[in-house]
Amino acid sequence: MPHRTIRKDQGGQLFPLSLFLQLFNKMIDRQIIETLAKEAILQQELFLVDIKITPSNEIEILIDGFKPVMLVNCTTISKQIEAQLDREAEDFQITVASAGIGYPLTMPQQLEKTVGKTVDVLTKDSRKIIAELTKYNQNEGTITIEYQTKEKPEGAKRKMIVDKVEILNIAQDINKIVETIA
Repeated sequence: MPHRTIRKDQGGQLFPLSLFLQLFNKMIDRQIIETLAKEAILQQELFLVDIKITPSNEIEILIDGFKPVMLVNCTTISKQIEAQLDREAEDFQITVASAGIGYPLTMPQQLEKTVGKTVDVLTKDSRKIIAELTKYNQNEGTITIEYQTKEKPEGAKRKMIVDKVEILNIAQDINKIVETIA
C-alpha cells in the first residue's frame, strides 16, 4: 500500500505523512509528567526511578520502594496521572512499572534498600564483580562491596580463594550496579 506523502525535501524525496506527523507532533512535557508522578508516588510511599517519553507520547514511568511494588500501586499511579492529562489535547499511552531486579540501580534509595543483597557491579576499568553490597554512604558517594575471587599469592604455586572488600566511588569507579538473584 503506498504511503500518503506531504511534501518533497530539497533532494526531491517524498516524506511519508506518518513520519511528518510523528516528527511534528507535540510531545507531552517531561516536567509535567515528573511532577504528576511524584505527587502520585508520594501518597504510596514509593520513589521515582525513571521517566521515558517517546515522540509518539508513549510514557513509561519506573518506580521502586522499600517495600515490594505491587500491581495495585502501578495501576493507581497510572490512573492518577491519566486523570490529570487531557486526551483531547494530546493522545498518549502510559505505563507504570517497577524497576525490579535486573534494572540498574540509579537512585540513592535503591542503593539503600539493596544493602545486604547481591549485586553485579560493572566498573569503569571493565571488571564485572558479583558481590554483596555491604554499605552505601550517600554523603561520600561510595559503596562497599564484599566478594571472593581467586588470586595467586606471592610465592604460592597456585591460586587460592581470597576474600575482598572494596570501597568504590559511584561516580568515578562504576558504570553500572544491578541487583541480582544470589
